[in-house]
Amino acid sequence: MAVVVFDPDKFRLAHPAFMDEVRYPDEALENAFNLAVELIGNDDDSPIPYDPEATPPVLTRAVVLDLITCHIATQNFLWDDAQTGPVTNATEGSVSAGFGSLGDANDPAYWMSTKCGAQAWQILQRYASGPIYFGVEHFYMGG
Repeated sequence: MAVVVFDPDKFRLAHPAFMDEVRYPDEALENAFNLAVELIGNDDDSPIPYDPEATPPVLTRAVVLDLITCHIATQNFLWDDAQTGPVTNATEGSVSAGFGSLGDANDPAYWMSTKCGAQAWQILQRYASGPIYFGVEHFYMGG
């Protein structure tokens, strides 16, 4: 059974916004990875393939978990604590900002709130069946 193992140093290289190890410790990034695993799974029951020993290697689940980890870390660590979702509007005079809501993972808008999430969404759609239902009991994306 092949599982993706999280490597915080490799993650930081791919996503330089999280390079500060004091501000974004390994444990915080690992927690974001664990949340990503809860969404799509990380074992043979996951519909997203991962076989690093194949020729050529099949690394799709590693790519998707990396993108979802980035998505979750962006929402949890880069957004201000008072920010409930992506910025939807802003003004400069008298400083004002409006935020959308996050929704849940069943809503495509949830994925579109970050660049990493939007990229993950595009890949995940290949593995959906019917109304974007992934063959894992804990992953249903509406429809």
